Amino acid sequence: MTIWTPTLTHRIGPRYRAIADAIAEAVADGTLPADCRLPTHRDLAYRLGVTVGTVSRAYAEAEKRGLVSGEVGRGTFVKPPKSPTLATAAVHFGGVGTVSPQAVNLSLNCPYHIGDTEIRTTLKQMADSGDLNEILAFNPGQGARVHREAGARLIGLLGWTPEPDRIAVTHGAQHGLTVAFMALCRAGDAILTEEVTYPGIPSLAELLGLRLLPVALDDQGMIPESLEESARGSGARVVCLQPTLHNPTTATMGQERRAAIAEVAERLDLTLVEDDLYGYHRPVPSPPLSQLIPHRSVFLTSVSKCLAAGIRTGYMVMPESLSERIITAISATCWMAAPLETELARCWIEDGRLEKLIQARREEFERRRKLLLESLPEFSLKVPPGSLHAWLPLPEGFDPVVLQGEARERDLLLPPTDVFNIGRGPTPRALRLSLSRPQPQDFDRGLRELSRLLRRPQRQPVTVV
Repeated sequence: MTIWTPTLTHRIGPRYRAIADAIAEAVADGTLPADCRLPTHRDLAYRLGVTVGTVSRAYAEAEKRGLVSGEVGRGTFVKPPKSPTLATAAVHFGGVGTVSPQAVNLSLNCPYHIGDTEIRTTLKQMADSGDLNEILAFNPGQGARVHREAGARLIGLLGWTPEPDRIAVTHGAQHGLTVAFMALCRAGDAILTEEVTYPGIPSLAELLGLRLLPVALDDQGMIPESLEESARGSGARVVCLQPTLHNPTTATMGQERRAAIAEVAERLDLTLVEDDLYGYHRPVPSPPLSQLIPHRSVFLTSVSKCLAAGIRTGYMVMPESLSERIITAISATCWMAAPLETELARCWIEDGRLEKLIQARREEFERRRKLLLESLPEFSLKVPPGSLHAWLPLPEGFDPVVLQGEARERDLLLPPTDVFNIGRGPTPRALRLSLSRPQPQDFDRGLRELSRLLRRPQRQPVTVV
C-alpha cells in the first residue's frame, strides 16, 4: 500500500472532490504510479481529518474519471494507461494496417466468405419483390414483427422459442450489448463479467463509464460461488456472461452450472446479460441460460457468426419490465436496425438456407478441429465440437508477444492475449486461435506454419532499459 497523503489546504470546493483532484494530479505527475494501491479509506480519512464516507466518495469520483479501480477484498488501485479500445484491438487482430495478401488470419473470429452468388440472389429477389419501398421505410424501434418472428425462429435452433413480442431487433450483437448496458446501468455502475473476455466488452464499458469486476471461471465458465462473492462484496447487480463457447476460453456450462448461476441471480436479485453468438454450430445446442430466468435476463444473439460478419442483424430477448428502456435505447442509438439487412436475414432464416449454411460450416469446423488436434497432439488444446475458436495454453518458455511477432513475420496473424484480460490478474499465457476466418485451403496452410513455429526454439523478449 502506498503511503500517500495529499495536501488539501489550498483546495476549494467539497473535500471529496479536492481529494479526487489530488489523485488526478498525483497520477499525472507520477507520484501515484500505475498499479499502486491507494491507502485504505479509513487510513486516509484519519490522516486527512475527514470522514470515511468522504474518502469513499472521493475514490468513487476518481474511479468515474478513469483514474483508479476498486477490487473487492484487495483495495483501490491506480489504473494503468488506457486499455486497448476496439480501434487499437483491430490493429492487433490484423483488422487494419499493412498485412500481406497471403497472410493467414487466425485472430479474427468471423466466418469465412461463402461467395457472392447466394447473397446476390437474395438481394435481387428482394429488389424484384415489389416491396422494396416498404422494406426501406421506417420500422419501429423494436423492429417489424416479421423480423422479430424470424429472430424467434433463429433462437429456436438453440432449443428456446421466445415470443416475438419479447424480441427486439438490433444492429448486431455489439449494438445489443450497448443497448442492454444503457438500459441497465448508469455511469459509474459496476458490471460483473468473466475474468477474461472478448475486447468488445471492456471497450464498451470504458466508453459508457462503467466498471468491470472480474469473476473467476473454470472449464464450465463463470463459477457460481465466485459470482456470489463478487456480487455481495461489490453490490453490483448486472452480470454479463457467455455460458456457451466462451470467447476466448471455449468454456461451456453444463445444465447444472446454468441452474446454479440462475439460482444465485434469483437469490441476489441480479440481472443477466447473456451473449450467445456461437451456440448454433454446436452438434447439440445448449438451451440459453436465460430460458431458466427470462424475467431477469437479457439474451443477445446475431447472424454475424453464422451468415456473414458484415450483415449486422442481431436479436435480443428482453423481460417485459425492461422493454420500454431497451426500445428507447435502440431508438436513441440507431433509431432502428437497418431494415434492408434485417430483411435479408429474415429471408435466409425463413427459407432454411441459414440452417443449411450452419450445418455446412459445422462440418468444415469439425474438420478443422480434428486437424488442429492432430497437428498439435502435445499441447493442451481446448477446442470443443462446434467452436469457432480454440484456446491454446502455452508451455513454459513461450511468450505470447514474441510468438505473435514471429508469426507475423511468417504471414500468420495471431491475436494478442492481453486484450482479453479483465482486472489485475496475470495475462494468460495462451493464444486464442480462430478456426473460422480463413478459407479452407488457407487454414490448412496456416496450421502447418503454426505447427512449425510452436516446435522451434523461442526468441526471448527484448527488455528495454
